[in-house]
Formats: sequence, structure tokens, C-alpha cells
Amino acid sequence: NTSLEVLELESTGVTDIGAGHLAEMLRKNSTLRSLYLSDNQIGFVGIRSLVEALLGHNRTLTELVLDDNRLIDDQSLDSLMNLLEQNPTLTTLRLHNCSLSEQARGRLEEKARSKNRFTLIS
Repeated sequence: NTSLEVLELESTGVTDIGAGHLAEMLRKNSTLRSLYLSDNQIGFVGIRSLVEALLGHNRTLTELVLDDNRLIDDQSLDSLMNLLEQNPTLTTLRLHNCSLSEQARGRLEEKARSKNRFTLIS
């Protein structure tokens, strides 16, 4: 699709495998601005796939919403930190009600504060 700017896939049962397919799409897509993946079953493998696509290929996504993905835990922290450090276009990352520890959320919040005009909700 050459005109899709918002993709909402909340509560659709997306797993790590589905996140991998979405990552493949993100590698080629140059129009998508917002991706809503709340309340799914995305974990470490899915996060890693999405982050790799957003670091190496996609330069249009500005908003990634991952709220209520309970499988996102501290194992995903390094990938999420890399995303915050290296992706210049993402301005909003939502991770509310995931399974990140207080310490992991603190590290992400500290990194988010160092970016200009960036919103992190964890």
C-alpha cells in the first residue's frame, strides 16, 4: 500500500511471528506513520524484529504503541534502548502495562528524556 499512514491492530492476537511479518512490511514501507499493536502477544523476538526494521530500513514511523503486551519484559530492554538511541524518526513509544521492571522503565525514561520532542509512556 502506498498511502496507508495508520495501522491499528489492537487485540488481534499478533504474536512474535506476526510482528516479524510486520517488520518485513516496515522494511519496505515509506508511508506508515503510526502502528498500534496494543493488547497482543508480542514478546522479545517480536520486539527484536520490529526494532531491527526500524533501525535499518524504516524512516517514516513516528508512533509505535505496544501497550498491554504482557510478554514484553526486561529481555526486550536492550532492543528498546537501541531503538531510542538510534532511530531518528520515532517520537512516541508506548509501553504501558507491559511486564518491564521498574528499573527497566527507569532506564527507558532516562533515555527518552535525553531526546528532543520524544514521548515515552511506560
